[in-house]
Amino acid sequence: MESRAHEETSLLEKYGVTDEESGRERATKARDYLLQVARSVIREGDITVDHLIVAGMVARAQAFHEAALEAVNSNNPHAAFTLLRAYIEQCAAALYLTDHPARAERLWNDLEGRGVPIGKITSHADRSGRFKNFRQVYDQLSKYAHPSSISHFANMRVGEGNEFTFQTAPRFKSDEEKLTAYAWLIEFAYVTHVCLFEFAESKGMGKIVRSG
Repeated sequence: MESRAHEETSLLEKYGVTDEESGRERATKARDYLLQVARSVIREGDITVDHLIVAGMVARAQAFHEAALEAVNSNNPHAAFTLLRAYIEQCAAALYLTDHPARAERLWNDLEGRGVPIGKITSHADRSGRFKNFRQVYDQLSKYAHPSSISHFANMRVGEGNEFTFQTAPRFKSDEEKLTAYAWLIEFAYVTHVCLFEFAESKGMGKIVRSG
């Protein structure tokens, strides 16, 4: 199994994230993956429930994308990774919708209930094999989203000569961690784009220009 460091390096190479500037630029542009779905599917004419589902999925993903991007840019890993955890769950929901359209009706029909339990959604994403290293990424983000040792000690660093530094203002533990957050933003937007493309195509909702 690939090490975590190798996995992160591969993801950075995949999306051309070499430094903070390239990460910010590419993660900002990745939002177009989501907007492209909306522009291709939501057009003038008859609007069906399927159109509304895609619109809602896009809107929620876009909200997470923009908020997480702002948090990364602000050097706030606690907010960024917590939002990215919600974002990856949204990716998993889009995949679940695509693979199980009948069962996924509970995502929007069960207004008073729990809908589809998040465990089922994330387990499907993990087992599907279509989202590389889903479980590792999800667990890693959960450690930041929950009150754990990683999240509590994130603002502490040991530098050269064992020099210890601490600050109350949020910051990423390393430059690599921040670049990985940018790469995850790109990855999550693309996965959502592909899954919603497949769902729309299966419903005969027109052709979506598939990027990447």
